[in-house]
Amino acid sequence: MHTFNLGNWLVRTAMISVGFYLVATSWTASAAPALTIDQEQWIEDHLQSGDLIGLVVVSIDRDSEQFFSFGHTSAKDTRAPNESAQFEIGSITKAFTNLLLAELVTRGKLDYDTTIADVMTDLEFENPDIGRITLLELATHTSGLPRLPANMILSDNADPYADYDTAALRTGLQSARPGQELSKTYAYSNFGMGLLGHLLGIVEGGGYVKALKTHVLMPLGMETANFEDGEALVPGHHAGQRTSNWHLNALAGAGGLRASGLELARVFRPWLTEGTNALHHDVSADLEIAAATDTRYMKVTRVWHVVEVGDVRVFWHSGGTGGYRSFVGFNPSTGQGRVVLSNTDYDVTEFGLGLLAVERPEVAAAAQNHTGDGQDTYSDYHGHFAITPGFVLSIFQLRGQLVLQATGQQPVPLASSGEDRFNVSYVDAQLVFERDESGTVQRAILHQNGQIMPAERVDAPATIRTFTENEIEIDEDTLSIYEGEYDLAPGTLITVTRDGSKLLVRLEGQPKVRVFPFETDRFFYKVVNAQLTFNRKNGEIVSLTLHQNGIDQIVPRR
Repeated sequence: MHTFNLGNWLVRTAMISVGFYLVATSWTASAAPALTIDQEQWIEDHLQSGDLIGLVVVSIDRDSEQFFSFGHTSAKDTRAPNESAQFEIGSITKAFTNLLLAELVTRGKLDYDTTIADVMTDLEFENPDIGRITLLELATHTSGLPRLPANMILSDNADPYADYDTAALRTGLQSARPGQELSKTYAYSNFGMGLLGHLLGIVEGGGYVKALKTHVLMPLGMETANFEDGEALVPGHHAGQRTSNWHLNALAGAGGLRASGLELARVFRPWLTEGTNALHHDVSADLEIAAATDTRYMKVTRVWHVVEVGDVRVFWHSGGTGGYRSFVGFNPSTGQGRVVLSNTDYDVTEFGLGLLAVERPEVAAAAQNHTGDGQDTYSDYHGHFAITPGFVLSIFQLRGQLVLQATGQQPVPLASSGEDRFNVSYVDAQLVFERDESGTVQRAILHQNGQIMPAERVDAPATIRTFTENEIEIDEDTLSIYEGEYDLAPGTLITVTRDGSKLLVRLEGQPKVRVFPFETDRFFYKVVNAQLTFNRKNGEIVSLTLHQNGIDQIVPRR
């Protein structure tokens, strides 16, 4: 059984976001303010605390723009970011990808109901339903694809998408969701949006980047926006330290664009100022609701996410990479738009929405192993299902969203794909429930990585073993003994390598993680609650034992 990957997949699927803390929360609307004293104080407080290093805010009205800059370009450059300073804008790139789709549809190059198979005619899909996904479903996150492809191997966590090239994208698409029915409910997918950009590049003939520049960026007057590490790109930061820039390779359409605040302000003009649409398609259609999410407060159009409170509609998108956070949003009825760009990884989505007079109350953190919130939409499925006594899947509703929480891991959303069937939104997995003769759900079956893992209903979640150890020193020659490949499951390896005095462990499809010795042959993780024991026979390392979630799993060495 493969129990190690659900949690670690969750860790890395948060890399490019769309403000998911907004989902399923309550919102209120008020009169739209300018940049108020309170908002300036919020910025100052977060600069003082170190949450922010530099911040750019652009305020757009129908006929004017105001540019505000705060803080520093970097720890070494005390100047505030200027008007030409570029930031990685992460998932805001998706809105531009969707605008490119609209442009190519208008030009007759394709249709919204064009399918993946229509474009990639040479591919054979392990799941034929993958080939039947439409471009509109990709644009609105209703394709049923997981958040990231299952074959995405993070060889460099500092630049996690860089190695995912076209060949990997084709392979990941061919093997996606094997034996699973696809959910057509909203489930945010970087895989789907990156794929959409790739498909549009194929149709146009010169690749995604060239097509986007030709049909969207240049017409909007965004001549300097690009996908490169240029001189205008300000450094990104995490915890006060400079981070590496991200390069999204084949998934560039999901989050690879860099732009300045004033350039981003130009994307609003087609909806805010009459007669300024430099694009060819009917932009009014971009404001029509195309799909609902799991909260009545948020929906999606074919380009934007939408927050609706009463008669107020704000169209928006947010983004984030390793050292940057960003927000764009506008209200057509008031003619106002806002851009917020930060060169740290502190989330600015809520602040950005507040600039457009949309606010939310504080939401209490969900309790671990929560068993429901009073809603009974999916009450048949609520409960605990044990794959092993120490590894249990807890199913409950979190603010209206049905979620799965594996032992020792975070809750992840489930998206319905048929009667008693749900896709796990963040990973390439499916959960199927089985009922007894009375119609009561008594069993769940997890399909993942080609494995079928039955889980029987139990009364309570598993008890999690907590590891707290004191690190010791081991010389480099001794560490070398542990290097090698270990077979966790068919086709799935644990690879152990040494980097100087560090022992690094990588589960196939995930980044390398350092482990720390506390006894001879025994190591503990700091990023996850787990241990490794290396087992010997006649003095030679022959296997390792993974201790996690109350399970001790022996993994033989190759």
